Amino acid sequence: MDTTRIVTNAYGTTDIWRATDLEFLDFWERATKLGDLYRLWQAIRKRRSALPTSEEFSPPIFDMNAPASTECVPHCLPDLFYADAPADAPMEVRFTAPGTKVQGRPLDDLFSPILRDALIADLMLCQGSREPLYQQIYQNVSAFERCYVRLLLPTVDGRDTVQRIYGVCRPLYAEQELMHWSTE
Repeated sequence: MDTTRIVTNAYGTTDIWRATDLEFLDFWERATKLGDLYRLWQAIRKRRSALPTSEEFSPPIFDMNAPASTECVPHCLPDLFYADAPADAPMEVRFTAPGTKVQGRPLDDLFSPILRDALIADLMLCQGSREPLYQQIYQNVSAFERCYVRLLLPTVDGRDTVQRIYGVCRPLYAEQELMHWSTE
């Protein structure tokens, strides 16, 4: 599925955000943090025959202490994050970016509207489907252009409700890699 959002922002320029759902290719992500997290998540899922719980799936790279000065950039998702999306209030997402001072903050406070709305839609899709969401994303937000792949991994609480969704982003740099992921 492809999703495209085009918004004219308050400064009169156009912001673009496009996501293309992809099939996860383990061989392509084998040597990346994204691949490591997927394999860890998948191993727990296979062992339990169910989604990992938030307590089981606590990768060490998400356990960093936050330095006092690091903040999220409003037009760019961090490479590692997790979102707590309460089942009874899915729009009240709390966002944490390990290694920053952004810990359990409301999503509304952090990102530009186009990025926030797209992320909430994807988190809700991941929460509802109870499946990983692997996407190639192109964005041009606030004159900042970026192309990356993103993986969202749902985890459950003790009642088997998707509670926390882990996210990892990996930039796409090489022209060959961008062509590999082309949707045309």
